[in-house]
Amino acid sequence: MSLSKATAEKIVQAVSGDAECVRRTQSFLRRLPDSWMQAGPRRDDLMFWKRMGRNIVKWKAKQIGIYKGAYDDESDARYADYECSGIADAAEKAIRTAMKSTPGIPGVAATTRVDRMPPSRTLMQTLAVHAQDIKDSFTAPVGLGMPASPVAAQPVSTIADDNHSAVGITMSDGTQYVFDWFMTLNVIDPIIFYWWMWQLKGYERSGTPYSVFGGFGDPYGNPPKA
Repeated sequence: MSLSKATAEKIVQAVSGDAECVRRTQSFLRRLPDSWMQAGPRRDDLMFWKRMGRNIVKWKAKQIGIYKGAYDDESDARYADYECSGIADAAEKAIRTAMKSTPGIPGVAATTRVDRMPPSRTLMQTLAVHAQDIKDSFTAPVGLGMPASPVAAQPVSTIADDNHSAVGITMSDGTQYVFDWFMTLNVIDPIIFYWWMWQLKGYERSGTPYSVFGGFGDPYGNPPKA
């Protein structure tokens, strides 16, 4: 079965009812419209500069001999839980727990964290991607809609420009989808994608907020064939 509104609702309920998922998505930035898909990325920016500021202070304190500890890094629990990967891990765990309960989540065969990893970039290239991302939040259309066919979209090897993690859902018929809570930081309104489109450059904003989601149908839940 392809992903229906009813099944998506059970998935969202599993995550929104989990205390750890709620904790990792707490932020004043969740007030941004969910359709912008910018709450998580902008919180990442704030955490980056906070980490940078703390490290500058620690570096200076080491110079004058009043600090001997380690510098902050992305593996620090103060940051890691709030990254896209940390949110995806917590959400995937909540969904897996719900699947094992009674009556479970009918139609869902498996869940896993999914990661897209573009080629490595220089610092300036990374900053350029972030700048374009911010610009797109105000200018790019939301929900680009379906291409004429999966194959007509873009080559599957053309991966989106950002390192990112979310939750993959595989249905009993093999169709696959992605739920992304990081984009909204709203446990009751993730962005839902076709799995293959979530990975493609140019379709990063093609997802649908759960709040307006009406269900997906074949054949687009299946990855494009070469």
